[in-house]
Amino acid sequence: MCCVRCNRVHSSPAAEARVPQVVPITILGSGDVMPPGREGTLFSGEITMVVHPAIKTKAKKTAQVADECRDAIASALPAWKVA
Repeated sequence: MCCVRCNRVHSSPAAEARVPQVVPITILGSGDVMPPGREGTLFSGEITMVVHPAIKTKAKKTAQVADECRDAIASALPAWKVA
């Protein structure tokens, strides 16, 4: 799993399970509907989910897969949200 905001690679369950591919997903607008620290309160708004093309994992290191995932996720974010 990767985090675009903090630009870190977290341990990857997919890499550890040796799955043949991963599908990056970008979720936009969730912070407006469910603000940090107020997870119990929902506000009206729009959430958009972008499903990116699958990334093959065979013969790739975890960091390389995470970088490709991060790039795919960042491609759908507004420029001001990409670190």
